[in-house]
Amino acid sequence: MWLPWLEREFGWTVRTADRYMQVAKAFKLDTVSNFDGLTIGGSALYCLASPSVPQGVRDEAVTRAEAGK
Repeated sequence: MWLPWLEREFGWTVRTADRYMQVAKAFKLDTVSNFDGLTIGGSALYCLASPSVPQGVRDEAVTRAEAGK
């Protein structure tokens, strides 16, 4: 049920969905709207969501993106 819905609604693979969920967990997000207007690309978010990246680095990246940097 999950894969057909995922493909139908988003056109995503399971890997893509897993990566978005990893980003949400790493950044402690409830909704994707927390990133509205930020200039952090998907690839950068995936890297920042890596378990080896300290939370302070993630927070700094968001602070800088909110400031337009």
